[in-house]
Amino acid sequence: MKVEEKYESSLNDSQLVLLGFELNRSQTTLILILSFIGLFMVTFELAIGISFNLFQFIFVVIPTYMEYPEVYHDLYLYYYFAPVITGIIKSSIFLFLSVYVLKKILNHNSHNDIKKKSKRKIIQQDRIVNWFGLKLSHGQSLFIFGLSLVGILYSIEFYIGSTTYLSRILEDLCFIPEGPNRATTHIILLDNVPIIITVIFIALCLYSIIASRRGKPASPSKRIVKNYGLLIFIGSFIILLFILIRFFSHLFLFTDLANILGISQNAPNSYQTEDFFRVIAIIIICLILMTLSYFLKESPNDDTKLNDKITWLRIKLTPKRAIILLSLAILGIIVFGFPSLTIFAIMGISNYLYNFRVESLISIIIPCIPAIFSCYAIVKVVKKHRLKKFIDAIEDSEEITCKWFKFNLNLLNSVIFFSLSIAFSIFFIFSLILMNVNARMLISGISIPYSVNIFDEFLWIIRFVIMMSVNSLLLAVNIYTIKKTKHSIKSR
Repeated sequence: MKVEEKYESSLNDSQLVLLGFELNRSQTTLILILSFIGLFMVTFELAIGISFNLFQFIFVVIPTYMEYPEVYHDLYLYYYFAPVITGIIKSSIFLFLSVYVLKKILNHNSHNDIKKKSKRKIIQQDRIVNWFGLKLSHGQSLFIFGLSLVGILYSIEFYIGSTTYLSRILEDLCFIPEGPNRATTHIILLDNVPIIITVIFIALCLYSIIASRRGKPASPSKRIVKNYGLLIFIGSFIILLFILIRFFSHLFLFTDLANILGISQNAPNSYQTEDFFRVIAIIIICLILMTLSYFLKESPNDDTKLNDKITWLRIKLTPKRAIILLSLAILGIIVFGFPSLTIFAIMGISNYLYNFRVESLISIIIPCIPAIFSCYAIVKVVKKHRLKKFIDAIEDSEEITCKWFKFNLNLLNSVIFFSLSIAFSIFFIFSLILMNVNARMLISGISIPYSVNIFDEFLWIIRFVIMMSVNSLLLAVNIYTIKKTKHSIKSR
């Protein structure tokens, strides 16, 4: 039975509807933080993609190719242009979504928006979603929905644009060791693995999008999975999919299954056998963790009372401090978490499968420390529904504290914008300093990256001017935001 859907007329005006999902105040706050972060980070990323990658293609690659086309591969322009344009399109979509969501939330409950009574179907809060056999709450299904949208964009970008790090992981997984410094694979595997992985991930994302929008009415007898149980399942599932590439590479290269691909079977040896047992060990661990996730279920919710004992690293968490900490922690996860996961995936798989050493393990863990602290901070704030208590303790949503551009901000939004603007201001000031140093080195002739003639030097200067202009504009917006919202952190 599908979730019962009602029209907006029956929806409480205090709750927002985004892409058909009914959001409570805690979910709205988290999405507002993400959209504000995306507004600045994606704009910066888009400026880099246009001023460096796109300009390099238009003003350097194309003229060079047109001058000596015979020395290049027939699809040279495509292979160079595809990663550039897919990256720009992906960033543009994320920027559009950030702006759309930000405007949607800030306009919510305004005098112009509250009067709109369109007949939209609502996916309500009180439901349980079945996703790969796991029972998910409305908030968890919303997380899966957003993660799947991002996954589709990155999967398409990987297939068309051949993302460097992921391509390297896939290539490493396809190479099976045959000696101390030897490894073997086949061109059929290298050519088809990216296609297979892309199709699998897009299919999983499409299934997740559909499943996350369906569900059954919640009941006390159906307990949902814990949040960290869901993350363990997702992480183990992704690792399992990647390690299966190596598992089937073993089968297709060293067993009779090679005949299916029409390739010659390689003779197994001790190096290949040892690697195969390592792969089996990883598969077993992933299956155990995925199975364990089904038993990690939420207990009945206990009412969480705010008191003086809630601290983070011995810092007392008042409601405002909690929101500031949550905003900065989410920013920290985005800045440090995803690069750390990439490093962990590349170095971790390589070290485990080839040459495991304690020193390598330490080099993997160190970049993850900021992300670990950010995760701890997020858990501290949202655990046992504390975020809702913090939000309720700050203010009533109707109270307006300042005007930011054409939007009226309440106290909660002002605290979020203030804390994130402080962090972004530091980042953009640091970026401007680095660009200024590089520009001085360029003008003085000390260092001219990629420069071989006057035109290249001029192009490099234009790039610096564009990036410094974008940085200055983003910095100005953050300073303006700080000026408007600075009174929000003062005691009332």
